Amino acid sequence: MNARVKRECPRTWSRGLAVAILSLATGACACAGTGAQRPLRGASATSTATVGATPPRASVIHDVVARDDVHVDLHLPVPGDKPAPCLVFVHERGWPAPDDKERVGAGIADALQRRGIAVAVVSFGVSDAHPFPGQVEAVARAVKELVRRASEYAIAAEPVLAGDELGASLVTQLALDARFGFEPTKVRGVIAMNGVYEAPKARPDAPPFMVVSAHGDSPASAQSSRALVRALERVGAKRVHGYHASARDPRSLTNLSGEHNDVGDLVAAFVRGEPAPGGPESAWALSDTWSATAPISSEPFWKDERLVVRRPIDARFRAMLRGVYGEMVRDLEPWPLATYDAIDLASYLRAHPELGSGEWVEMTNARGEKVVLRRSELDRKKPVIVIGIDDDRNLFRMFVTYNVHRSYSWKPETEPRPLMVRHIGAFLYLPDDEKVSPFHVATLADMALTTASFRVTNVDPLAVARAVPKLLGATLTNEQGCLQCHSLRGDGARAHHLRAADGQVAEAHGLPFEEYPRDVLRRFLFEQEAVSKSFGVSPLTVSEAVANQLLGVVAR
Repeated sequence: MNARVKRECPRTWSRGLAVAILSLATGACACAGTGAQRPLRGASATSTATVGATPPRASVIHDVVARDDVHVDLHLPVPGDKPAPCLVFVHERGWPAPDDKERVGAGIADALQRRGIAVAVVSFGVSDAHPFPGQVEAVARAVKELVRRASEYAIAAEPVLAGDELGASLVTQLALDARFGFEPTKVRGVIAMNGVYEAPKARPDAPPFMVVSAHGDSPASAQSSRALVRALERVGAKRVHGYHASARDPRSLTNLSGEHNDVGDLVAAFVRGEPAPGGPESAWALSDTWSATAPISSEPFWKDERLVVRRPIDARFRAMLRGVYGEMVRDLEPWPLATYDAIDLASYLRAHPELGSGEWVEMTNARGEKVVLRRSELDRKKPVIVIGIDDDRNLFRMFVTYNVHRSYSWKPETEPRPLMVRHIGAFLYLPDDEKVSPFHVATLADMALTTASFRVTNVDPLAVARAVPKLLGATLTNEQGCLQCHSLRGDGARAHHLRAADGQVAEAHGLPFEEYPRDVLRRFLFEQEAVSKSFGVSPLTVSEAVANQLLGVVAR
């Protein structure tokens, strides 16, 4: 995974690698500890050493629980001074290609074994005679037997339960359904990968959960994974991590092999109880930052729930969101995009007289960008504030990350620039307008709104712009509106970037035009392509006539 994105685009995930195939050679019994090891009850076992660069004395104990049609292979790392952390990986034996599924489990075990983690690969069969979820109890018995004998194998007695696809659904049931007898305090955590979960009964005392989905032929897993995460959050579960690895597919998601494998490192860190790898700007860390405890939220709008109207999402709405996400549109897969919740802007302002009164409505988003509307426009265009999508009430959880090549064009920089974030947040929308963007705001100043964004006044916030020559005034206030980010003679905005890691203001911001060095402003106006390229952004061009007018106004 790329921790930093050196272009204006959403967060990126690592490229998938080929699934590793673990070769096994049958040999004499090997031990993980100092004493002889015995197989689990009712099982036959042989111990093998993996072929290749597996550390010496690592071993595999083959274990078949034929009675329950559940098979357990225990992969033990090099023994250490204390019991090895343990992952129980549960998966369905594949049909019609069971060998393919077996390779997945063996590959995961080998990758984590090399990281000092014991892995019990638990496979179960599904057939017409034994339909799912009848296997849950059988798997539960096998896991409990493994835990009972943890000291014998020198492994932790509190395992992390993990599974992919149907196995992910199974371990989720084990952890959340009290009928199976797994107390939350006895389970170190749950890793659910690429599963589809049927209306889980979440519980506030759930063990730590990490739910990961990948891009597939259908968005079902991504959407179901998100629903599971939100269900756990709503009941108050404390440690819930939801990740969508949009650049991986279901097959490569479970490939944890190789050094610097981002998913492998993530799984290993979770099993050990460590923070997600990659630092505060990694995609994992950013997903955690902008989770249920995000530093900026649109949820306060829901205090006016009586004003909220739910509407179906149409193609125009989806196109608008895709336009924000750009090349990382796959990051939208976790959302069904079926409905949105909105408040009529005029109704919201009437419900909050403390925001002021008058002809002008001024909106300043979380980045300091500004949009100004006449009250008469509200009656004509009927904009709404979108405050929810599907069941998400905080739209700051929907975001893209980006970076620029430099912060200033006229002074040197020695410190590395932080990764930036651009949110959907609450935003203006015209349900009945045929155009995609409500007010043709090229800067996205009409997005990332909060309840602190609004002010109503009798004084025109852009009076200066309306007093300059008409062509220049239009450029200052139109769809790319210079005054959405900058100011002129005190009117306009002071836009800035937000740091992705914490949502705080980054150093650089849009200066008032009068504060730019004269040669810098001239170059920006007349050499737009070159200047924009040096920053790594797209140019917002102005005509030569307008550029000369703006220079003259600033000079005066």
